[in-house]
Amino acid sequence: MKAMRIRPGKKPEVIGIGLRDAEARRKSERFRVLPLEKEDVMILEDLRERRKRNWNRFLPDTEGKPFRILAGPLLLFGMQEGKPAPLTEEQIRMWAERLKTPDRFRMDGNRVIHPSGAEFYVPNAGAALKGVLLDPGQADGGKSPMAPVSFPISEEELELACRQIGKSRKESGSLQYRCTCCVPGYEDLLTGETPVSTLNRLAETLERLEPPDREKLEAVLLLERPAELAQAIRLAGTLKNWELQEDVHGDRELGERCLLGNRMLLAGDGGGYLRYLDLERLGRDVRIREHGLHTAYGYVYRKACGKKQAL
Repeated sequence: MKAMRIRPGKKPEVIGIGLRDAEARRKSERFRVLPLEKEDVMILEDLRERRKRNWNRFLPDTEGKPFRILAGPLLLFGMQEGKPAPLTEEQIRMWAERLKTPDRFRMDGNRVIHPSGAEFYVPNAGAALKGVLLDPGQADGGKSPMAPVSFPISEEELELACRQIGKSRKESGSLQYRCTCCVPGYEDLLTGETPVSTLNRLAETLERLEPPDREKLEAVLLLERPAELAQAIRLAGTLKNWELQEDVHGDRELGERCLLGNRMLLAGDGGGYLRYLDLERLGRDVRIREHGLHTAYGYVYRKACGKKQAL
C-alpha cells in the first residue's frame, strides 16, 4: 500500500509498505501514533529519536501554523477505523505540500523555537524527575487535559506547558503535577500540590547524583522513612553519613562480613572454632545495634552509629 516517509532535512517521499508491517509498527512500543481524524491519516513517530531530540518537522495545522513538533523519520499512513490504510492520491498531494520544506530548529533549554517565533516546550526525557501537568477542573469524561513536563523547569517553560492545556502561568495555582522519579522512594511524598520551587530543588539535587548514589539514596529512604519531602531532600545531600554494602543481603552474610573485618580474632583461631559460631545471630545483633536494614540494594546503616564489633 502507498505510504509517505518524511526524513529530517529531506522532502517527503512516497513508499510502498505492507499492511501487516504497518500494523505491526502501529502496535509497537517504539512508535507513538498521532491520529489526525479530520484528515483520515495517522503519523508514526519514533520515540527513540524523540528522546535523542533529533527533530524533524513542525506539524502544521490546516491553516499552516505549527502546532506540534515531531522527531526522527516519520511514517504517514491513511487511516480507516483506527488502523493503517493506503494513502489516497489527494492525501499524498496535500501532505507533500504541507511538509515539503524541512524546518530549521533553534533550541533554548527545553524550548524549541520555530522561525516564525512560535515556541514549543519539550520535556527532557532523561530527567531525574518528570511527569505531567494537569488541570483537574477541566476534566472531560473523567480525563483531564495534560501536558508532559520535566524538572527543573523555568518560568518560560512552565508558561509554554500551561498553554498546552489552555491555561496561563498566572492560573497555574489551580493546576496539579503527577510525577515519577528516578528514586521511587520520593513518589509517595509528592502530591499534586507540591510547589514548583520544591520540585525544582528535588530535581537539581537528584541530577547531581550518579546512578550508584541514587540506589544508595533509595536504600537510605527505606531505612529512614522520612515523613516530609523537605526531610527527604536533605537526606540526598548527606549520603556520606550512610554506608551501603551492596554484597550483603542477609544477617548471615552480615555476620560473615563482621568476622572478616576482625583480623585479630581470625588470627587467634588456630583451631578453627569460629566455624561453630551462629553467624546469622551475630549479623542480626549487629543489625539491631546499628539500626541497619537489608534492602534490595544491599545492607544500609548510618555510619554515626559506630563501627561493627565482631562479638
